[in-house]
Amino acid sequence: MKEFFGAVLVIIFAIIVYNILANPEETGHSITRAFSPGSPPVEQNDSNYTKVKINERGERSDELPSPVSIPPRPDTVIPTPVVPDTATMAEPASDSVTFFWNYLGKNYTLTIGISDKLYQAYKQEKTAEALVGNETVTSVSWQERYNAKTLLTKPGDNSIIELTNGLKKLALQNRLTDDGLVELTASFFQKAIVYLKESDAPHKFPYVTLKEKIGDCDDKSLLGYKLLSQLGFGVCLYKMPNHMALGIASNDPSGFSYLETTNYYQIGVVPDWAKNLARVKITLLPKTGKKY
Repeated sequence: MKEFFGAVLVIIFAIIVYNILANPEETGHSITRAFSPGSPPVEQNDSNYTKVKINERGERSDELPSPVSIPPRPDTVIPTPVVPDTATMAEPASDSVTFFWNYLGKNYTLTIGISDKLYQAYKQEKTAEALVGNETVTSVSWQERYNAKTLLTKPGDNSIIELTNGLKKLALQNRLTDDGLVELTASFFQKAIVYLKESDAPHKFPYVTLKEKIGDCDDKSLLGYKLLSQLGFGVCLYKMPNHMALGIASNDPSGFSYLETTNYYQIGVVPDWAKNLARVKITLLPKTGKKY
């Protein structure tokens, strides 16, 4: 009887082993099949992603599957930047010019907007003025027309207003009086604009002088004239042989105090080289204003 039950158990065990070998997918197990030398390599699935190869020497080599391309998450996709059409883009801001100078031992800085387009328009404008009748270049009438033409302002030119507003703000911050404001303004065109002697060169418009930060005695005097006039002070031009300077309304017997523009000089001080020059006073509008 024992032999009978033993035989039954052997048969049952054999059936179980046969089922496992015949249907590995159903049992959830993977068992490498037996092989004999000389038999071809056996290939079967070891998992959902890995293939198992068994060669003639009984060696196993795993071959990784091809990489899978995973699409990015929608929220990680970087959108292509949209470049606006140039016709709809805002106009670029005007160029700016910054001035540096020193007054009474203190450094000052002032920045204003300067448009290159407007600068070019001024550069193309001729400042020359034709003589009329018996006029010469030393005639007061011709000098008045010539200098008045150079002081004309084109539409869109706010440079003098910007400058005077900035100068008034600096004067207020430093608790300067009206006379102090005049002296600060004078130091600006005396120092912040570099003097460059140009014999017989036509006048430059003040806007051009500000853009280039360079000018001769005529250019610097005309710039000073516009600034002091805008501040409400009475001013005049002094025309001399090969030279020009400013005059500012004051209690001087002549009605004006001399103001040299080529370099820093205190108001009322005439340089030695200019003391003997014949001086012609050129008064333009406005002819009156506050006194220094």
